Amino acid sequence: MMSHNTPGNSARLALVALPVLLLAGCTPLDWIKEKTGASKPATGTTTAGLNDGSKVLATLNGKAIVTEKSFNEAFDRILDENPQLKQMLPMIPNIKEQFLKGMVSQEVVNKYIEDNNIQASKAYQDELEQTMRSMRSALNTKYFTQQFPMTVSDAEVQKYYDEHKQEIPELLISGGGVKASGISAKTEAEAKQIAAAAQDKNLAQYAAAANKKANFRDFGSVTDKSTGIDTGLKVKIMALKKFPTMEVLKATDGTFWVIAATGIQEAQYQPFEKIKNELKGYLENKNRGDKINAEIERLNKEYNLVIIEDEAKAQSADDKEVGPRVAQLEEDESSVAAARVA
Repeated sequence: MMSHNTPGNSARLALVALPVLLLAGCTPLDWIKEKTGASKPATGTTTAGLNDGSKVLATLNGKAIVTEKSFNEAFDRILDENPQLKQMLPMIPNIKEQFLKGMVSQEVVNKYIEDNNIQASKAYQDELEQTMRSMRSALNTKYFTQQFPMTVSDAEVQKYYDEHKQEIPELLISGGGVKASGISAKTEAEAKQIAAAAQDKNLAQYAAAANKKANFRDFGSVTDKSTGIDTGLKVKIMALKKFPTMEVLKATDGTFWVIAATGIQEAQYQPFEKIKNELKGYLENKNRGDKINAEIERLNKEYNLVIIEDEAKAQSADDKEVGPRVAQLEEDESSVAAARVA
């Protein structure tokens, strides 16, 4: 991650990247057609000028290209569509100045393109056609999605939270498990002797007093996901049922442990009220996606969709055949080169 991006730099980068079609106050497809001559002669601000009755903020060859009204409309629209910029406004006192410069610079670029008739080139028109197809597809998808409004009740969100919170790592504050600590011993007899001496005592304090601090370990909350602990020992600790308790347990590696288990700690999760809105949005999007997929399947049948796979399969078979041929060719070339060297 690039750590040297300041809020001001981030905002300026965002402004530079803003599409001009949002600044022109018209629909995307209309803007493209007007600015490129795709359907009629260009009538953008650089040729006709703005005349909306408000104060003129910038001119080009004596013609208004940005007015107070067009600026405010464009600026407000960008903030509405980019909430993160709105939150950053207090940190960027000159953001409107930067925005105005961005609008003016784009109009200068537009003027250059029009004056040099670059929009008439084949490369430009090919890319324009692809852009228009992509934008139309994006708009179609947007409005198709809007045909499936979705609301989820608070009760449904609560039910989902209760049933699935264990599956969402972001909701976990602290994992549950058996609170345990232990002192290792080389033999079972030694472990039993330690257990008898440490009975009814704090195991950590006993280890320090008995010069066994190096053998002591606080395992924290032991769960099936705990790492850095012998697997066999972990399973045995998790199987303990009575608390508090002190047990002698044998690890998989043969080491004996005096385990003091104080109880089971329940897993703690983010409070429902804190994440309710985020979960609600997630469920609405998920349910909408399910409905959209079902509708697309229905439309596939209604529109008699047929996917012709034979050509794709044939191409795939050709690709598999090319592999061995290329490998054989490379092997033959290597043999020829080796023969020349010899």
